[in-house]
Amino acid sequence: MKQIFLSVLAVSAFLSSHTLRAQQKKNFVSLGFNYYDSNTKPTEGGRYPEKVSSSGFSIAPAYGYYLNEHWALGIQLSYSSSKQGISQYKTNFWTISPFVRYEQSIWNKLSVYADGSLGVTFGSIDAHSDWPNNVYYPKTKETNYGLNITPGLLFHITPAFSVTMNLGSMFSANRTTTDVGDTKNNYTQVGLFKNFGINNIQFGVNFHF
Repeated sequence: MKQIFLSVLAVSAFLSSHTLRAQQKKNFVSLGFNYYDSNTKPTEGGRYPEKVSSSGFSIAPAYGYYLNEHWALGIQLSYSSSKQGISQYKTNFWTISPFVRYEQSIWNKLSVYADGSLGVTFGSIDAHSDWPNNVYYPKTKETNYGLNITPGLLFHITPAFSVTMNLGSMFSANRTTTDVGDTKNNYTQVGLFKNFGINNIQFGVNFHF
């Protein structure tokens, strides 16, 4: 009797989990957001005479379509801005990136996912130094083509709503062009976990329909 009861519970849990997934809508829109603010205190004999602060935020709306239970296609538009260091290093960037998502349920309403995106980023960098002299640097325009793989967690609150969390891209490959006045430079970067960490943590809210 005990074995029958446990078997019924296991089947019920399995069916409940898959019923939720079956009720998921084909389309979803999402809004991701990030904010960070950090300060580094000066040390005796250190490079700078005062604390160095860094802050930034990003906002990223997206649309996606589920091909089946595991795979989805979508496109994301994002804007990010940051201010770093005593030199007043400011950035403003826009990104548009089509993506492919793989999603796998691991426990009831909780899933893991991985987004593979191929996008273009463009924007500008302004910088001036208050210390040791007040120096303004030429504005840098930057264009970047990049491939990123970003893993994360997704929790289905209801069939219509879910929330996500990730720590940035685990793998990235980028081709960047910088334009400063009449000078152009190109460089390529490929690496693991370079944009992965607490400063890149992004939360998202999804609406399924």
